[in-house]
Amino acid sequence: MLTKENEREWMESRGLALSRDWKDAAEFEARVQKWLMYQYEKVFQCKDVSGGFMPSRETMLMFARLAAEAEMEA
Repeated sequence: MLTKENEREWMESRGLALSRDWKDAAEFEARVQKWLMYQYEKVFQCKDVSGGFMPSRETMLMFARLAAEAEMEA
């Protein structure tokens, strides 16, 4: 049977785990934004050379997420 004390302990331990998850998610999104802006600047600078070709938003976001993930694993 769960007591109020057990419930409180469970909620406190769960809150700490969620806090770490939120911090990790925020860090990941900040890194994705950095890589996305880096890619956009490179593409924008090269669009005259490439005949106006620009990758889709989805492609740029995918590569930004992969770069951020690799950066966090290193």
